Amino acid sequence: MERAPPSSAAAALDSVLGLLARQRCMKQEPSWPDLHELLDSMFQHRTALQVRRIMTDVAWFSHSTLFTGVTSIIAQGLVDRVKHSSQEDAFSQVFHAILDPVLCPPCRDDTLKARRRMSSSTSSTQQRWAKRWEALVPSLRRLMHEYPVEFASCVPQLDLVSLASYQHDCVSVAVHHLLHLIPHAPASSSIIPSLVQLVLRSILHLHAVTLRDDLLHRLYTFLQDLPFQSSSCAPKALATIIACLVDHKDRSSSWEAMALLVQVTCAVFQDVALDVASGWFDQFQSASDSSDPLRLLTGFCAHTSFVDASTVSAFVTILRTHPTHDPPASLFAVLYIATHRNLPLSNCSLDMWKDQGLAQLPPALVAHVLSTYCDLSAYEVMQHMHYLGMEYSEDDEGGERSPSHLDRQKSRIGARCHTANGGARVSVRDQISDLNTKCCKHHDMLREMEERQKADKALVVRLVDELEKKVAQDLFVMQTSHDKALKAANEEIDRLSKCLNVQRGTVTTLQEQCVSLHKHLHQVEDDVQTLATEVLGD
Repeated sequence: MERAPPSSAAAALDSVLGLLARQRCMKQEPSWPDLHELLDSMFQHRTALQVRRIMTDVAWFSHSTLFTGVTSIIAQGLVDRVKHSSQEDAFSQVFHAILDPVLCPPCRDDTLKARRRMSSSTSSTQQRWAKRWEALVPSLRRLMHEYPVEFASCVPQLDLVSLASYQHDCVSVAVHHLLHLIPHAPASSSIIPSLVQLVLRSILHLHAVTLRDDLLHRLYTFLQDLPFQSSSCAPKALATIIACLVDHKDRSSSWEAMALLVQVTCAVFQDVALDVASGWFDQFQSASDSSDPLRLLTGFCAHTSFVDASTVSAFVTILRTHPTHDPPASLFAVLYIATHRNLPLSNCSLDMWKDQGLAQLPPALVAHVLSTYCDLSAYEVMQHMHYLGMEYSEDDEGGERSPSHLDRQKSRIGARCHTANGGARVSVRDQISDLNTKCCKHHDMLREMEERQKADKALVVRLVDELEKKVAQDLFVMQTSHDKALKAANEEIDRLSKCLNVQRGTVTTLQEQCVSLHKHLHQVEDDVQTLATEVLGD
């Protein structure tokens, strides 16, 4: 039988899908046999690659098919056809055919149209893609359990980094659902490492800070829930994360991402910190051409507290006592970690630091080391740094210049060459006289500042006293007015009480008069009755 072109097969499948969606919406009996017959025909007369191409032309992720559940049925039907297909690449093509609508860059056009039509924000776009993933998750779980080896081999072929350049929301939703496939994966398969490596690879290679932070947040939430969802998957996932952090090759372009990733992981599982640090240290000792692992280890030990102080001290001792292939890097690590973690360094001397290449370190760090661990004054620190050939001043750290620094600028001792006008060398006596004049000026300035401070203090005291008197006066006026108002209110209350008593007496009198009138009325009625009786009797 001659094979039909893909366009006609896609049109036929579209018509069947539209019919099924209408039947489901109208609560009619769906014609599922037509769909299964069409899928069987596609796999019988076409290669798996052609079937994948046809599925990219079919609108099986429209709103109607998603709402009626037809999309999920089609995905399940594709999984069923893998069993009966004799083609070698049947699983691979079906796997990619299922994930193409949610992971391929052409989804860019679809999301842009949706945003223009709905004026939607990021949250609504993520909801749209979440519905697609929810329809595919049951089929992906079937593939994981029925074909674990093939599934694990196909996961590394997915590329989330290139998708991120088109649509960030697709990547966020994809990472969320891929991570939540891990608790349902067979514990004995290699699916868990492949899924974790896919997510970590996308995090480490992304340059969009907002998207990377979103993925790190999703990973952090997933790691928190993982021990409660599947206790057997957690150790394998953690081992994969540790291996990825230790063995990652392209560190030069992902320093910040690696630092954030190791902090996120250690924040959930603190035992991971020691494993990662040990891996980096072993890599540094075994590698002879790179100091990248030592740089990562230095920052990790210096700026976080995940590794306890005793272990960090032992690491610093090893770096000091054992030779390495990069002595300047080792010396920098020792001093940098000791400075930031406030670790004591025993048996420190200036000669020892010089022998280990102190002149190759940053001047600010060298100055701190000389003043902290070698017990040198500020003048001696500057003198030794000049001897080492390092240009450094207290201004480099944002501080003001010390008097000793000014002395060394004008003195021939400790300076390379200082000349006056005309090129003649200035004598020490002139320099001392000049410095004495400046000292006198400084003393006068200090005296003037002290007098000004005293005057300001007297002014402040006077203002405080005036303010206190004014507050006391205002408080007295307020209290007097309050007392007067209270007295007037009491008098008014007394007057009203008297008026009330008078009114009560009046009411009592009226009540008594009413009683008297009632009695008189009864007497009148009796008299009238008597008179009537007499008249009628006569």
